[in-house]
Amino acid sequence: MKYDEAVAWLYASQLHGIKLGLENTVRLTEALSIRVSGPHAPKFLHVAGTNGKGSVVRAARFLLPGGGVAHGAVHLAAKKNPCLYFRERIRLDGEMIGEEDVATGLTKIRDLSAGWDRAPTFFEIATVLALAWFQEKGAAVVALETGMGGRLDATNVVTPAVCVLTRSIWIISNGWASRSSRSRGKRPGSSSPVCPSSPRPRQRKCAWFSRRLPPSVARRSTT
Repeated sequence: MKYDEAVAWLYASQLHGIKLGLENTVRLTEALSIRVSGPHAPKFLHVAGTNGKGSVVRAARFLLPGGGVAHGAVHLAAKKNPCLYFRERIRLDGEMIGEEDVATGLTKIRDLSAGWDRAPTFFEIATVLALAWFQEKGAAVVALETGMGGRLDATNVVTPAVCVLTRSIWIISNGWASRSSRSRGKRPGSSSPVCPSSPRPRQRKCAWFSRRLPPSVARRSTT
């Protein structure tokens, strides 16, 4: 597919709606041999919450060390923002993913998922596209913004080194109910057993974030 055709196919996947679960994301990452955990995978900064996720992801590029370290950033929650082009959602060292990279990556995903009983959604496809591109480019650190959030969010396919939970509020929607005990167990952001989320008030967010960074990086973020 060419770029315009590929992006049109991606946005048409919104017709599949939101399907909670990691099955498709795991299936695609395994088929494309994408490393999402372990010593050879990037160090993932996983950002969840209702407000402020994008700001944290953007700030991470300046807080994390330079010196040739490639920093990737993914903004998935802004899917409905009319002022944001798709390529702006996936960046490496501040540069947007290229049109050719988008077209090639989406073509691979489309061909892999053709005929699946459960077609991948927009968020699943975009997550896998970004992870594949970062691996190809050798990104060492990736700041990853959740979509809806919760333990069944597509971005939870990765094993994060650091989790950040920004200020959250309960939202009644088709996906989550504010008073459901079932939803309370799934909603709290990037819930990883090796990197539990821990909310803090907004005014303390930056200090909390810096305390979770390696000492040399934390000093830079507070000076």
